[in-house]
Amino acid sequence: MVSNWEVEYLKKEEAISSDSGTIYLDLPKGEQIGNLMIELSANRTSTVDLLGSILDLPTKIDILLNGSKLAFGAEPEVASYFYYLAMGKLPPHQISQRGRTRMRLPILFGRHYHDEKFLLDTGLYKSGQVQIPYSLNTTYYGTGSLQVTAWYERPRAPLTPEGFIRQRTIQSESRSASAGEFKHDLPTDYPVLDVGFRAYDINEFLINDMTDVKLDINSGKEIVFDGRIEDLLMLQELLFGKCEGYLQWLRPKNGDTVATQMGHVDFEGFWAMCASAYNDVINCAAHYGPQVELQIYTNANVAQTAAGDWWMKFFGLAPHSCLSLLHAPKDEPYPLNEKAEGKVVFTQGAYAMTLETFVREVVKGALS
Repeated sequence: MVSNWEVEYLKKEEAISSDSGTIYLDLPKGEQIGNLMIELSANRTSTVDLLGSILDLPTKIDILLNGSKLAFGAEPEVASYFYYLAMGKLPPHQISQRGRTRMRLPILFGRHYHDEKFLLDTGLYKSGQVQIPYSLNTTYYGTGSLQVTAWYERPRAPLTPEGFIRQRTIQSESRSASAGEFKHDLPTDYPVLDVGFRAYDINEFLINDMTDVKLDINSGKEIVFDGRIEDLLMLQELLFGKCEGYLQWLRPKNGDTVATQMGHVDFEGFWAMCASAYNDVINCAAHYGPQVELQIYTNANVAQTAAGDWWMKFFGLAPHSCLSLLHAPKDEPYPLNEKAEGKVVFTQGAYAMTLETFVREVVKGALS
């Protein structure tokens, strides 16, 4: 493969002996980094966890410059959505209930893959470090089986970048089951490519967790969006199309519920192939927000009570329960830095959820 970029490893299949802690990866000094790939892998046990995945293992991924300047910061689900916003597809995670399962998370410092105008120039800083706090649930993963691989791509010839794209969660909270209106304030330090949020509730629909949302700039002088979540979902389909989910290797039986990694699942987009000795028929029996209940019967029309191996893929909208409120053209970022203030105003339904608001910012020069 001929390319203007080359790969350098930071770690390669390095075993992590402790089942909990923090992984530290030092970034090279005086380097230009277009993107960073972080892979965490672990062996699955025989205990099936149909509602979880390898993405539950890390608490978050932070990249710090000069010890305290946040160049990147998000949970794996939001970090995966950042890649989706930039590239129009999800990262190549390998979600499996059998054997070894892998989180493969590309972190882009450009507007897109191999962006020659925006990348992270570590020569502008004294230090750079990736920090990944994690906890391995040994009910579902083999103790001591965690491995980390990390590599980055750099240009073969030095470039003159304008800056880099900073992607981060700006506010995260656990909301109790109480209806009402509240807000998250936005930073106004830099122009933005994206403003969005994640409203995650494994047992409920997005449109019930959050009924309405408003992106308000300068106290109502500019309203980017003010409407129902169901209309925002429709806008996502018009802008991005239907999202193709991950190919997952799962082990369900009749009546089990499985996580789809989608906030809004399309039944008509469900795909499955039996990978075991059974010759069963599968169907989605019910829909509970990001999860679905499966109906699995034998050819003799008998409910399958034994767990079998299935390859599954789900299609839909709002991957990882994330939604975009502002998605600017890559060459025309929204000038949030020229505004006095900005806020996202949420109208919550009477359901508990995890809520995160995030941005993708255009940093010119060094991060201040």
